[in-house]
Amino acid sequence: MENFGTSRHGTTSRNGDASIDVEVVVKSIREKLAKLSCPTPDCCIYKVPNKFRNINEEAYTPFRVSIGPLHHGRGGLEDMEDHKWRYFNYFMQRSQKSLEELVKFMEENEERIRGYYAETISLNSNKFLEIILVDAAFISEVLLRYWFDNLITPNDRIFRKPWMINDISQDLLLLENQLPFFVLQDLFEMTNINLVFNENETLLSYPFICLTLHWFLNSNKIQERPSLLIEIWRLKKFVGEGTFSATNMVIWSPKV
Repeated sequence: MENFGTSRHGTTSRNGDASIDVEVVVKSIREKLAKLSCPTPDCCIYKVPNKFRNINEEAYTPFRVSIGPLHHGRGGLEDMEDHKWRYFNYFMQRSQKSLEELVKFMEENEERIRGYYAETISLNSNKFLEIILVDAAFISEVLLRYWFDNLITPNDRIFRKPWMINDISQDLLLLENQLPFFVLQDLFEMTNINLVFNENETLLSYPFICLTLHWFLNSNKIQERPSLLIEIWRLKKFVGEGTFSATNMVIWSPKV
């Protein structure tokens, strides 16, 4: 049997021209294992597989607005960033919570929010939470204005230009352009924004669900629309279990 030189620190390779430092390799492996993250049951926001994206990348890429961290900073979407901040400012004015309280809510839920994304988000906490907060407020403001026409301002670049809201409606359906639904709902409810729906009292128990379904059923031109009350009843158990995300809330499809 052929012998090879060995030592506590290394083993000579078969060709005799290299040496493996066992302790270094063991340390490297242990460090990598320690950094492994455990996928959470909430994980439901994925990137589109390349085999689909390569066929038609535009079908899976936001055209007007980025939502969440996956497309933030993407070229061609810069114009809408300023308008997102305007919407965020309006949302804060309606809110009965301070900015500090909203940021604190995000901070307390950062780990859970990150767990919804299949991809590891490399952004630091400050930038990540800022994106989530501003984008969540933006979506809430869009839904509010879609229901309440009187909230639309004269200089609104989204609702005063019909093609813009159509583009944004499509962008909000994209798989990679999502936020965890619990962020949207909890943020909206904690702000205690006063709403008068002029509908059955049941709607008042689920205000954000109402706004979301109203937008989805109307903006996407569904022909046979179920009763809003029926849809709320169907969704109640899922909301109560805290398993909703925006991708669960909508019927996802690429842009056509």
